[in-house]
Amino acid sequence: SLKNIPVMVKVVAYYIHMVVFPYRLGFFRPFGEDYVKDEATRKDMQSLNKWFWLSVGGILAFIVIGWQFSPLGTVWFLATIAPFSQFKVLGQFVAERYIYLPSIGWCLILGGALAGHPVLLAIVVGLYALRSHLYIPTYKNIESLYEDGLRNFPNCLANYANLGERFIHTGRLLEGRAILQKGIDLDSDNFLCYT
Repeated sequence: SLKNIPVMVKVVAYYIHMVVFPYRLGFFRPFGEDYVKDEATRKDMQSLNKWFWLSVGGILAFIVIGWQFSPLGTVWFLATIAPFSQFKVLGQFVAERYIYLPSIGWCLILGGALAGHPVLLAIVVGLYALRSHLYIPTYKNIESLYEDGLRNFPNCLANYANLGERFIHTGRLLEGRAILQKGIDLDSDNFLCYT
């Protein structure tokens, strides 16, 4: 449907931002969380508002700049993120795991842009490597993954629901109930923490 085009543009722009500036990571994110069940959120995402035009500008800048340094990287990024642009809403609305393959395209663009500046390239690669190194311990176990998500995105209900469910599955019923209650307190109309 044509109504999904603004949604797709906003989602792709969000992914570009997430790849270029990975300062806040989390397995579950609140972006688009209410798209399917909240009419106001859906209309906002489907509208040609300021957010849409900023997203168009961001994508065009990414394409123009990226193309100068690595046409392959630009095409790779856009082609591999396209299935997750929400033309047809599937799975989690946005998820950082969807950027693993597109990140290769971003690395090609960065490599092309900084090839003539080895010191700057080393600094940028070092910063991305440091960010990855600091984030890897989050994947120690499923609980640390959800707890990190709560630290970075305290308004994302999926983090509360999944951590609460994990605690209940491991027999930590009171902890599970407390986390789920925090999620319910955050949004009493959301079904995730109830289920």
